Amino acid sequence: GGLGDMASGKYPEWSVGINFSYPIGNSAAEADLAANRLKSAQARVSLRSAEESVGLEVRNALRALETRYLQIEVARKGVTVAEVRFDSYVKRQRLGLATTKNLLETEAQMVQAKEILSGSLAAFQIALAELYRSMGELLDRHGLRIAAKSIAPKAWKELR
Repeated sequence: GGLGDMASGKYPEWSVGINFSYPIGNSAAEADLAANRLKSAQARVSLRSAEESVGLEVRNALRALETRYLQIEVARKGVTVAEVRFDSYVKRQRLGLATTKNLLETEAQMVQAKEILSGSLAAFQIALAELYRSMGELLDRHGLRIAAKSIAPKAWKELR
């Protein structure tokens, strides 16, 4: 047999070997690739989070705007009711059925209703500005442009 022939010395040449290779030079490149893939994945997660945050901010601004609009409608109805009531007291006073005190009270209520309407209109404008800001359109809506020279150089680089 083969083993017996080897031991007898008939065939003096024989060899046993193992060949093993491992690419040493690529480990640094592979580590860099893995690190870059991780950074890329983190950037995608960060971007997704920012997009969701902006979306939530826009939705909240839209809800606030809708609420402010409804408040304007309620305030307008309040003004209408107060004006009708005041006119009614003016007529009553002419007929001697209302006192000056009654007239002054209803006039104060009418003024208060108009103040509430003014506040509601202002709150609506603020909510609208917040919506534009959350959408990144606030300056554009007002026709404003930022000149590069008016901003500190470092801040200008961050805007780009």
